[in-house]
Amino acid sequence: MFNITIAQRIRQLRKLKGLTLEQLARRTETEPSTLSRYESEGIRNPSVTVLQKICDAVGITLPEFFEGMESVDDIAATASQKSRSCDTSGLEQRAAALKPELRHMLHLYLEYLEYLNRKEDANA
Repeated sequence: MFNITIAQRIRQLRKLKGLTLEQLARRTETEPSTLSRYESEGIRNPSVTVLQKICDAVGITLPEFFEGMESVDDIAATASQKSRSCDTSGLEQRAAALKPELRHMLHLYLEYLEYLNRKEDANA
């Protein structure tokens, strides 16, 4: 379970780096007003491309962005599950059972993985 929202995580990272909205906007080539909407609960969610720009601007990867949203219990559970083989059966049902915000995060993460896959294929 995620303890914070995407909006809260963006704000958290920006403040951790000591950046103003204007500074982060320059680094991400985004309008400050757009970033402000991303940081405001439920107003607007950024695309995976914008999330990647934010991650680049604060010096983290997209997976690290999402890892920073997990609770300690979630991290421990994920570590124990890594030993299991990846079984894709039932993924659609499991995704459908998630709250809408979590489904959205899953969708963004899948887009990022697809991007990495395409990038790897292009370099091969």
